[in-house]
Amino acid sequence: MFLLANSLLDFLSIDLVIVGLVLAALGFAFALLAKRIAKAVRQSSEIEPNDKVMLIFKALGLVCIVIALILMILAVN
Repeated sequence: MFLLANSLLDFLSIDLVIVGLVLAALGFAFALLAKRIAKAVRQSSEIEPNDKVMLIFKALGLVCIVIALILMILAVN
């Protein structure tokens, strides 16, 4: 309903939406780069699928995305 009454630019200029977009981008980057980060931390070329460092960064990315979603939902209300 918010986007129908106002323009997209008004929606994107809300502080919580900007913070949410930044958090979503960070979370997406953490989730995508988790394996490379784990390789750099472990200093090895092979990383197991259940490596703790990789799983921590994937979980951190998921948490950032969920917090971003909650912030953007709160910004609309």
